Formats: sequence, structure tokens, C-alpha cells
Amino acid sequence: MTMKNFFYNPSNTNTRLAVMITVMALMMIVSMQLNAQNANLYVTTETHTNGKAFKGYMVTVYEDLLGNGDFTPIDQFMATSSKNRFDMKYNSAYMIDFATPADLHYTVQFDTHTASTSEDRDFEIDVDFSKLDVNEYPNTIEMVSFNDEEQNFAFRPLVDSKVQQAAVK
Repeated sequence: MTMKNFFYNPSNTNTRLAVMITVMALMMIVSMQLNAQNANLYVTTETHTNGKAFKGYMVTVYEDLLGNGDFTPIDQFMATSSKNRFDMKYNSAYMIDFATPADLHYTVQFDTHTASTSEDRDFEIDVDFSKLDVNEYPNTIEMVSFNDEEQNFAFRPLVDSKVQQAAVK
């Protein structure tokens, strides 16, 4: 039987219907898997100092491309706005370093590993440079990871305050 006879033969209606349903189901499964793979963590930052919007600082975005703890710069720009958005893939590690002209650094390290990667998530960070102590900790580092209890990303407290003094170079 040729393909032409298969599709035009009225006795094959149930078979054609079954084939069409199977194809549609496969397309839906593939689409859901692609959407799950394309889900991201969207990080929005807002920077200010003494209550006023702050811009004109250097932003460097790093990613652990090999998964070995070595971060590679993937983007760098001078912030022309106090609000910025960063798109991060799940199951990776990132750092965003905000450096002021006075060489004050605020760095956030993200661990985007999570078992729940099927949906996009938003995370907001409010960076208040006036609250950072330039003399004690000129290089402030904070950590963000998935919190299983909250089922969302959250800041993780640093156990060792000496880590605060480590500079992202």
C-alpha cells in the first residue's frame, strides 16, 4: 500500500486518526521538554546610594562554564541605568560583580542548580552601596541558591566572615 492509498483510503480512518494523535502527543512532549530546557532564572537588580538611583558603575558577569569552580567573564559593561536584568541558565553557577569608581565591589554568586527546572523564576536584588562598609569590607560577597523549603531562590548566609574580604578579580 502506498502512502497515497493510506491517506485516501476511507477504511484507514481509525488508523489515520491514531497516527495523528500519536504524532500530536509526541510533538507536545518534545515541546514541553524544550520549554523545560529553556527555562531560566531572571535576575533583576536595582542599585542606589543614599536613596538615589545609582549608575555609572562597572558590571562584570562571570559563569562557571566548565562546572569546575573557575569563573570566566562572559559580559562586562558600564551601567547606564540603575536597573539591570540578567538571564541565567539553570544548573550552572554565575557571579555578578558591581564595581564603583571608588573600587567598592558588591558581588553576588548564584548557584542555579535545582531539581525543578521546568519554569522560569524571577529574583530581585536591591543593591544599596551606601550601606556597604568600604573600610571593613571593600569587597562584599553574597550567595544565592535554591532553597528547598521555600521552593525558590534565596540568599544563603555566609558562615565565614573572612569570605567577605575575598575580592573577585
